[in-house]
Amino acid sequence: MIQSVQDVKNAIAGLPELGFSVIESRTQRESLNKIKRVAKEFLWRSKNGSIDCTQTYDEFISKVNRVGDEKGNPPTDPVHKNPAPPIVDDVVPIHPNVTNPDAVDGNDGDAVESEETKEKREELLKLSMKELKERCRERTEKMAGKKKDLVDRLLQKRQPEILISRARQKQHTPKVPSCNAAILVALHLHHEPGEAPLEKAKIMNYAEESGVSKDPMFGTGKGWYDGWAGIKVSSKLFDFITQKY
Repeated sequence: MIQSVQDVKNAIAGLPELGFSVIESRTQRESLNKIKRVAKEFLWRSKNGSIDCTQTYDEFISKVNRVGDEKGNPPTDPVHKNPAPPIVDDVVPIHPNVTNPDAVDGNDGDAVESEETKEKREELLKLSMKELKERCRERTEKMAGKKKDLVDRLLQKRQPEILISRARQKQHTPKVPSCNAAILVALHLHHEPGEAPLEKAKIMNYAEESGVSKDPMFGTGKGWYDGWAGIKVSSKLFDFITQKY
């Protein structure tokens, strides 16, 4: 039997009454990102003993298999009827250079760097300020600040080469990470002058896949902010898109 789009929407709308939580997404990339964040959050909770599981997955499946059909009705306990979904959009992401996510984004002093990052930091600290500034210049990073500031910048993920190249040529370059930067990278990678214009949906999907934006291009679920909106207030990016097409 073929199901209509409305049939699927109705089925999803009925999931909370069956004891399931629903987290919406608009692209495959966004779905994968949300699943990844959920997994990281549960891993963090598990390591810190903040999950009240009383049985393993195998034990749970074994008990489910022994339950009769008469026990298959939707839950009646309010606690299980509408469980709160995992924190996805507001969860503090695990920084690639630390093992404690609570130490990221300004929380004081408990950041634990990985061994690989420690080694890179030690090597960079051996360099002179002149050498560090030159490396920052090559990556179009800011060169102001103390030695530690320069090292911290060099330990961060390198910007896409397309944006570095544009910055060197004094061309308009949106800040990274941002939706505008993601759109710019998507256009550079997937469209050539003279080709038929890309549809907005494709540009947005390519921008999402670039990983250059810290926010989902299609929004976080709180009002569904559209990353395309940034173009309207960026005349330089709008001009670039017009010229490319």
